[in-house]
Amino acid sequence: MTTKRRAKLYELSGADLVYKIDYCGRFQAGKFNIGQVVDYRVDGERLYIRREDGKEYKCKIEGTKAAKGATTDDASTTH
Repeated sequence: MTTKRRAKLYELSGADLVYKIDYCGRFQAGKFNIGQVVDYRVDGERLYIRREDGKEYKCKIEGTKAAKGATTDDASTTH
């Protein structure tokens, strides 16, 4: 028997891209508010959100799209 794991998908808006992320370890959506500014970094197919204690949530990037007002020629990129 195969069971599917349903991941919660989040969007993180960066300067040029909006990242669609999931599988963020122990990421707690309730600890962040819509529009809240967070420190993050991207490394390949992973996005890391820095927590207040200096540790990071490691998230999988499911896709990206151009952020509103971004100056990029590529309107949509998938990882």
